[in-house]
Amino acid sequence: MRGDLAGVAWKPVRRDKLADGKGRTCRFAHTEEGMKMADATSDLLAAVLAATPDRKAMALRVLRGEDGGGNGEKKNALPERFVTQREMVKMLGVSAISLWRWKVPGHELGGRRRFRVSEVLAYLESPEFKARAEELKEKRKEMRSAFSESGVRRPRGRPCAV
Repeated sequence: MRGDLAGVAWKPVRRDKLADGKGRTCRFAHTEEGMKMADATSDLLAAVLAATPDRKAMALRVLRGEDGGGNGEKKNALPERFVTQREMVKMLGVSAISLWRWKVPGHELGGRRRFRVSEVLAYLESPEFKARAEELKEKRKEMRSAFSESGVRRPRGRPCAV
């Protein structure tokens, strides 16, 4: 194996210094990249051991992406994922037609409609949606009254075969 690595500086790594948690030596220890990783890991461990509890807590907040002010806000948090129409319909317990009728805000991604849950929930609480819902209710009332005034009975059940 050492013949393949003639041009690479070989530095043996002790099992107790750099292990993968199962007692095996790091498989990249013989490469230059592996040696840099080993040095960075040992430097990081030394810094953690020497740090005060305040510094350790601050480092954890930074690693978690929380604001330095400690108020728990995510500074560099991942953006909210998009959900499909089917997922949104299941979450809200309504039909896909209702989403379309309510003009729920969405995004076109890859020719498909996607939604962000936070945007949809904010829209459903907004005065714009409430006005739209009232408008739809009025339309439905008008259609019902126009249908009942026409005198035509709405067929009930299955049609009779003649």
